[in-house]
Amino acid sequence: MARWPLQSECNGFYGNPRGKNGQASKVWESQNLVMISAPFAVQFLGRPAKLRVHRKCADDFAAWLEAVWANAGRARR
Repeated sequence: MARWPLQSECNGFYGNPRGKNGQASKVWESQNLVMISAPFAVQFLGRPAKLRVHRKCADDFAAWLEAVWANAGRARR
C-alpha cells in the first residue's frame, strides 16, 4: 500500500491540477487520471458511472473496492 501525502505535500505528490483561472487542467487530467472498473455496478444519479482516479491511487482504490465487495458477500442488497 502506498504512503499517502500530507495535505501540504499533495502538489508535489500528485502534481498541480489547477489550470488557468483555477479551472481543472486538461493536460494534468490526461497525464494523471485513469479509469478503473468496480467489481460491482456503480451508478450516479441513476446512470452507470465510470470511476476516474489519479493513477497513483488506482491500484489501492481498486483493491479497496474489491474488499468492500467481498465484505458484502459479493451481493447487492
